[in-house]
Amino acid sequence: MKKYEELRQQRLERIGEDKLSKLVKKKIETTMIGSLSTFEKHLGYILEENEEFQNLYNKARSEILDKGNYQVRNVDSDFKNFIVKEKIRHYEFRTTDTQEDHKND
Repeated sequence: MKKYEELRQQRLERIGEDKLSKLVKKKIETTMIGSLSTFEKHLGYILEENEEFQNLYNKARSEILDKGNYQVRNVDSDFKNFIVKEKIRHYEFRTTDTQEDHKND
């Protein structure tokens, strides 16, 4: 029984680490893309009118994505320093006897 519990804990740690890694990576990517989208939304008209600004924006965009993707790749190596366990739901149903139940016995 002890071996089973140990294997279960290892499995939960692995699942928890994978899920958290995916969630964090997605949030980093969403932040990068969302930020670039906001910039384009508010200043896109300037970029369309001026080729020099467009070139500067493309360089900055490339740097932002490179730095963000570098951080995304580092997530897994950073998580190796922690034990991450997924919380599982545990439901317990209890019944109680009432006098009604015993009248028919």
